[in-house]
Amino acid sequence: MKRLSRNKDIPYKINIFFISLIRFYLINNNNFIETDNNKLIKKYQLKKIPKDFIIYYAKKHKLISIFGNNKNISEVFKLIGINLKEYCREEYYKTFLQLKILLKIDNIFKENHIKYLLIKGIPLSMQTTNSLFKRGNNYDIDIWIEEKDLEKSVKNLINSGFKISQNNKIFLLKNNIGKYSRFSKNELSMSMQTNNEIIYIDLHWRGSLIRYPLPNFKTAYESSTEIKLKDHKINTLNNKHTFILLCMHSAIDNWMCLRDLVDLQRLTQNLKRNELQKLNRSKIVNKSCKISYWVTKDSCLENNLQNKSIKKIFIKYSSINQIIAWRTYGSRNRAFNEKIKLIFFRLSLCEKPKDLISNFLYFILPPENILKEANRSNLSLKMIIRNRLTNIFARFNKTF
Repeated sequence: MKRLSRNKDIPYKINIFFISLIRFYLINNNNFIETDNNKLIKKYQLKKIPKDFIIYYAKKHKLISIFGNNKNISEVFKLIGINLKEYCREEYYKTFLQLKILLKIDNIFKENHIKYLLIKGIPLSMQTTNSLFKRGNNYDIDIWIEEKDLEKSVKNLINSGFKISQNNKIFLLKNNIGKYSRFSKNELSMSMQTNNEIIYIDLHWRGSLIRYPLPNFKTAYESSTEIKLKDHKINTLNNKHTFILLCMHSAIDNWMCLRDLVDLQRLTQNLKRNELQKLNRSKIVNKSCKISYWVTKDSCLENNLQNKSIKKIFIKYSSINQIIAWRTYGSRNRAFNEKIKLIFFRLSLCEKPKDLISNFLYFILPPENILKEANRSNLSLKMIIRNRLTNIFARFNKTF
C-alpha cells in the first residue's frame, strides 16, 4: 500500500474509474455490457492494481454499499476479481450496531426530555435510497442538540455507559476556555463499546462548523420530519435542511468523498426547482452543487444551475482531495504553506463575520490544544491566542 501510494497515477486512475461508474450506471441507469467494461478496465489498467488498493479507495469514498447494491456495478467489479457483496455485509453489520446504540440514545434523551435531531447517517440513507443499508454506514452517529442541553446530555450518556475523553471535556467548561471551545467548534465526541466494536457519537450544538445558511436548532427542529426506526419515532432534518447541511459538510471536507457528491445529486430530486435555485445563492451551496455536477453530470443538477461554470482551482482542489490517502489532510506533518491554503479555502466558504472569526480561531488554536498550552505556560486564553498568532505570522513571513 505504501509503495503503491507513491505512484500518483494509481489513485488517479481509480478515481476516474469510480466517477465513470457513477455517471454511467448510478446516474444514467445504463445496462451492463461486458465488452465496454473490459475496455474501461483495460484503459485504466485496473487488473494490474492490487485489489486491496481498489477496496481501500472504495471505502475512502464510502462507495462500497452504493456500488454493491447496484447490480451492474457489482458485475464490473467481478471482472477485476472483487465481490462487493462480501464487503457490503461488513457495512450492514456496522449499521445494525449503530442502530442498536441509536435506539438506546433515543430512550435516554426522551426519558430526560432532551430534544434532538438525528442528522446525516441513517436518516440520510433513508432520504437518498429509501433503505437503512443501501447508502452504507457512517463512522459515527451524529446528533444535534441545543447548546443549553449539552452538559445534561453528556451527563446522562455517561450514566448510561458512554465514555468521553479528557480532551472533549473542555467543551463542558463554563469559563472562557469552555466558551471559546464551543464558539470555535461545533461538536464533541463520545463512544460506547458493543459486540467488540466501538461506536462513536458526535454531539453537535451547531449543525456545522460553518453556521450559514443552515438555520439554528430551534428552526430546524420545528420544521423537522419524523422517521420510524423499529418502534421509535425520531426527528431528523427536512429535505431542504438536509441538502444544505450536506453541501456544507461536503465543502468543509474539501469534496474529498465521492459518496457525498452522489448524495447531493440524489437529494436534488426531492427539491423543487425554484427552491434549489434560491439555495444556490449561497456560496457554499453553489460550489458544492457545481462540484457534484462536475462528478455526476446529472441533467437535473444542470437544469437547476443558472451558471454551471466553476473556477478551475475548485475542480483541481476537489480532485486532489479525492485521490489523496484518507485523513492525510489532518496530518501534523503537512507543509505549513498547505495549511495556510486550507485556511484561506475554508474562510472563502464563510459568508458571515461570526463564521469567519470562529473558523479562523479553530485553525490557529483548536480547542483540543488549549488545555495543553494553558497547563504548560499558565497563561490566560487571551495570551495563548496572541502567542499563537505571533508564531503563525512569523512562520508565514519565513515561508512566503
